[in-house]
Amino acid sequence: MPSETYTVDQDVGKSKFNNNKIHQKHEFAEEIDLPSIISASIHSGLSNSTLNLNNRSTVKPECKSVSEVKFGILRIFRYADIWDMILMIIGTIMSLATGASLPILAMIFGNMTNTFIRQTSALNPITATTSDYSVLRPTLSNETTTKFDSIPPLSPEEFNSYMTQFALYYLYIGIAVLISAYIQTWCWEMACERQVYRLRNVFFSQIIRQDITWFDTNQSNDLTSKLFDDLERVREGISSKFSMLTQYVSTFISGLLVGFYISTKLTGILLLVGPIIIGIMGFLSLNASKACHREQIKYAEAGSIAEEVFTSIRTVAAFGLEKQGISRYVAALDKGRNIATKRYRVFSIGLGTVFMLMYIGYGIAFYYGANLVSIGEATPGTVFTVFFSVMAGSFSIGSALPYLNSVSTAIGVARNLYGIIDRVPKIDSYSKKGLKPRKVIGKIEVRNVDFRYPSRPAVKVLNNLNFTIKPGQTVALVGSSGAGKSTIVGLLLRFYDPEAGQIYLDSIKLTDLNVHWLRDQIGVVSQEPILFGVSIADNIRYGREDITHDELIEASIQANAHDFIKELPNGYNTYVGDRGCQLSGGQKQRISIARALVRDPKILLLDEATSALDSQSEGIVQDALDRVMKGRTTIIVAHRLSTIKNADVIHAMKDGKIYESGTHTELMDKKGLYYKLVVTQTNICNEEKEEKNLREEDKTDDYENSEEILEDCLECEEEDLKEITDIPEELLKLNKIRKMSIIQFHNNCVKKNSKYCMWKLIKFNSPEWAFLLFGCIGCIVNGGLVPIYAYFYGQVFESLTLKGEELKREARFWSFMFVLLGITAGLTIVCQTWLLTFASEKLMMRLRAMAFTNILRQSVGWFDNKDSNPGCLTTKLARDAPIVKAAGGMRAGQVMSAVVTLTIAICIALIFGWKLAIVLSLSVPLIVGAGYQQQMGLRKNQRRDAKFMDEAGRIATESVQNVRTVQSLGKEEKFVELYHKSLKVPNKEAKKQAYIYAALFALSQSITYILYSVAFKYGSYLVLHGEMTPSAVYRVFFALSFSAHSVGHTMAFLQDYAKAKHSASLIFQLIEKPTEIDSQSNDGDKPEIIGKIAFKGVSFSYPSRKTKKVLNNMDFTVEPGKTLALVGESGCGKSTVISLLERFYNPSFGVIEVDGIDIRKINIKHLRNNIGLVTQEPILFDCTIKENISYGVSSNDVPFDAIVEASKKANAHNFIMSLPQGYDTIAGDRGTQLSGGQKQRIAIARALVRNPKILLLDEATSALDTESEKIVQEALDEARKGRTCITIAHRLSTIQSADYIAVVWRGQITELGSHEELQKLKGCYYELVKRQQL
Repeated sequence: MPSETYTVDQDVGKSKFNNNKIHQKHEFAEEIDLPSIISASIHSGLSNSTLNLNNRSTVKPECKSVSEVKFGILRIFRYADIWDMILMIIGTIMSLATGASLPILAMIFGNMTNTFIRQTSALNPITATTSDYSVLRPTLSNETTTKFDSIPPLSPEEFNSYMTQFALYYLYIGIAVLISAYIQTWCWEMACERQVYRLRNVFFSQIIRQDITWFDTNQSNDLTSKLFDDLERVREGISSKFSMLTQYVSTFISGLLVGFYISTKLTGILLLVGPIIIGIMGFLSLNASKACHREQIKYAEAGSIAEEVFTSIRTVAAFGLEKQGISRYVAALDKGRNIATKRYRVFSIGLGTVFMLMYIGYGIAFYYGANLVSIGEATPGTVFTVFFSVMAGSFSIGSALPYLNSVSTAIGVARNLYGIIDRVPKIDSYSKKGLKPRKVIGKIEVRNVDFRYPSRPAVKVLNNLNFTIKPGQTVALVGSSGAGKSTIVGLLLRFYDPEAGQIYLDSIKLTDLNVHWLRDQIGVVSQEPILFGVSIADNIRYGREDITHDELIEASIQANAHDFIKELPNGYNTYVGDRGCQLSGGQKQRISIARALVRDPKILLLDEATSALDSQSEGIVQDALDRVMKGRTTIIVAHRLSTIKNADVIHAMKDGKIYESGTHTELMDKKGLYYKLVVTQTNICNEEKEEKNLREEDKTDDYENSEEILEDCLECEEEDLKEITDIPEELLKLNKIRKMSIIQFHNNCVKKNSKYCMWKLIKFNSPEWAFLLFGCIGCIVNGGLVPIYAYFYGQVFESLTLKGEELKREARFWSFMFVLLGITAGLTIVCQTWLLTFASEKLMMRLRAMAFTNILRQSVGWFDNKDSNPGCLTTKLARDAPIVKAAGGMRAGQVMSAVVTLTIAICIALIFGWKLAIVLSLSVPLIVGAGYQQQMGLRKNQRRDAKFMDEAGRIATESVQNVRTVQSLGKEEKFVELYHKSLKVPNKEAKKQAYIYAALFALSQSITYILYSVAFKYGSYLVLHGEMTPSAVYRVFFALSFSAHSVGHTMAFLQDYAKAKHSASLIFQLIEKPTEIDSQSNDGDKPEIIGKIAFKGVSFSYPSRKTKKVLNNMDFTVEPGKTLALVGESGCGKSTVISLLERFYNPSFGVIEVDGIDIRKINIKHLRNNIGLVTQEPILFDCTIKENISYGVSSNDVPFDAIVEASKKANAHNFIMSLPQGYDTIAGDRGTQLSGGQKQRIAIARALVRNPKILLLDEATSALDTESEKIVQEALDEARKGRTCITIAHRLSTIQSADYIAVVWRGQITELGSHEELQKLKGCYYELVKRQQL
């Protein structure tokens, strides 16, 4: 049929990472249609706009063959209620009626053909074989035919009467199809939307119901991709696409029935080719689905690499890892491109073969049909009827394959989804079972507990652990990293259950208590505070929803958060960003403390609750915590021992056991593990002297001294310094920010380049000029085949009016011409599909690689902008590059073919019958418009769904990624409710669209029948008046009809073309964007760096917050080999100094010099190669530990001995060797497989392996426990020798040996000197030291 269209994914990679989503992370499926010859001729001549105008089915990556699916087709509808069932049954009945319309049309068409031939014989007295013609009867009988000349020719009145009847039949069928197709589509779309709405809600609800053990083995990125991509696959499978399957089955069965009833012999011959074609199409579909899956994985891998590099841009820039990132990205793209290219090669050869066989089949059938006519076993009408009905039936199987693929994919996906839905977790927060005591006293007992994490079964974390906490008691857990301290918090919240032993609350087993009730009694403040993407007030309310505004403010005051919140432009209504990214670490921690306080919990779990605070804030917050701990059972996990000195009991842990227990005084007396930890942290300079003094002094003095040391740590300064926040001055309102989508960003882009986009694309694709040239030649030839095929069709009609040898001779000639046409079509389809897709895949890869490369040339400051954040950039690379293919490759070829097709068709039509051509031309816009609107409707639906699902996506992604926080707050139902509300608008819109979509589909299905009515009625009028011959009517009709459908499909690509131009301009902006600080540049001096650093009058504001000055006329000098320590409160500008020295930014005013040279004159790669950086939040890459450390040297060619040596210096070697794979252990995405302390030590090893002249340490030991900190600090002290070092620290114990200490306040240095000098000044530094008491 002219309208027949098969589509496959040209670029699949939805992610995440997908990774993905993997999702894909962020790869988008791009569809391509077949060449115009295909869309115009897959059914021989019955121009129904038709069978497949809406067939935009794509072969999706998750495709599973039907044989694999043992899930059961009916189970996919398990969320259908009685109304949905009724809708689907009505829709199915209507789809059967729509499908049967085509063979019925074929019967009428065959009968009409006989009538035209009788009229031809009336005009030209020749003999022909025919049967006794009545209106419908003749084609329904197999009567023996007689000589035509023995029957009187049709009179003009009879001919006119017959043609009027035929025209009415076409019109009636058209109206019937309009009604049935509308009801069919509307019923299925409505039933689908209702079911998917329920399924989304249930699936999301069940995901956040699962226990943490399950989440440990299922990546959150994968789950969010299931929530969107997989559910979209189910939606496709149970939408009107399912009814298209029944429609095509109806066409197939009714087509064969009509064919066998009319002529068994001719039907048998036609069916010889059918199975071969069906087999090839089946193979292509299966091959495409498998290749798509592999291709998706590779493109998702590329997306994952891009996201990893962009989100770690500071680390990438600091260590010069741009080239490694580019090579990894290009390698992943190349793998995806190779798979795609192979897929298209197989697809093009298979498709060429199909069309070659199809035309050869036409030729054979025509030749055999002519023979049957000549011997009187068939009429010309019989030949046409069988031809149309059987071919329509056969090719309906081909048409059904993409839909079958969608349904089988949906079944396979639903099996996975329903597996999750049906899983009832062992620890079930939704369960109503379990005890709910009226009163909680607060006694906790841990008896003989063993525990291993399910994801690491080889490592025993807790080993026969026993302890008891009395009601209202404060218990502190201390010990080195990996001792099992935080694990106890997880067990108390019932994130996990012990492997052996039991935990009791008020003498009741935790496993006997209701899970939701238990978590309601517990307040948690964790080491890494998680905030949600809502306002500050809403984040605090997640602790308890029914609090008043006064209670909210009171909790904020207690947590020392009120002062900084009220200074923000929108106060408590300030949007905090994804995971609280708009706030500093200390600010996030204080809000999470306020959130815990509003719960008024009976049990308080503080897991490093003050670790992210500077010393000034820590004292204030610690006071607040001391107040709220009164009367509550409290467990504190802390590395900073000053924070737990007042605990009733301190448990020192080692290797999953309690090594010793007691009060601070008792443990100090024992001089065991705890004593060592305290002494290590107090960090007295001369340890030998201290030990001597301790031996000389009696125990009482010993206790008193240590008591004073720790008491002073908790003193607070009377006058609070104002905190400088990192919040932009002009924060948009919450909803505006939340709804700021990539589409809006695209619309805001400057389109200077779009005018010249096409010329640029051609230039970028020029290396593949030979592929493009021969591909275009194939397109032009292909475009000419459609009207030529229509001309042949008219010739078949004319041949069947002949008799005897003349008929056989014509039959042989035109049969051969069909074979020739088939060979030509096969070759041109291979050329067009293979060559052009090869070129477009190359172009897409080139654009992505060049854009990625130029993105990495940009200054780090550029990534701070909302418009160029990592998410936006990853999505643009994933989405815009494939969209560009619409302006080239297959799409450009199809437009070219369509232009040729239409030109030749109009010429043929005007030559053979200009009057009918003009009338039919008036209907061409209708067909074109119907096709265009049909395709556009689908595209709009996709865009609409994406737009409306933004908010639902945000809620789902956020809650799944932060599921521990959601569950610890007991807010599963709250998030389910929010998600439920966010789906209401998209669901309502989808139902509205179902009416429009059904109307467009029905119109596109029925318009051709109406066109038949008009064309042949007017054609008969012209024949009666001698202005046209019957064969000319056929030629004109088929030429314009076939061509119109071909152009109709191509018209739908015009919007794609506009989108492609727009996307191309965006990609070119990325490729051509100039940069102020080019990390890839070879310009600049490369002096031997000694290490003298000088800041001269440096002022600086971040580009995203230009109104706020971070550094204000800062001056200092560090001599080579000396160490400068920067101290001060959060937000005073300490880390900014390091960013400027790394040239992540350029200063607004002033000069930064290294060895007396302005760093702007030094080659940037050379400068960074001489600097080693260790940051507060270490970024590791998703590769082995060995590779992560070797990334310290940009050449990446590091001997293994050097890696081991650096690891030993960073105190990392022992723990690495204890891992099952040692140095070959995968660190995981951003190092998630390792603890904070382990990540930090690997980051230090990475900095040391490059042997830098300048060492920058930004809170380098903040994540380490006391024991590790001492060893790493010694390693850093060793590493500093002979190097210039700038170090930033909140723990002043780590920087007292620095040559200079600078106190930074509001972007200026207020005090500068050694530790002893600053102590004597008794200024800011003195107060800070007093608070921490070295």
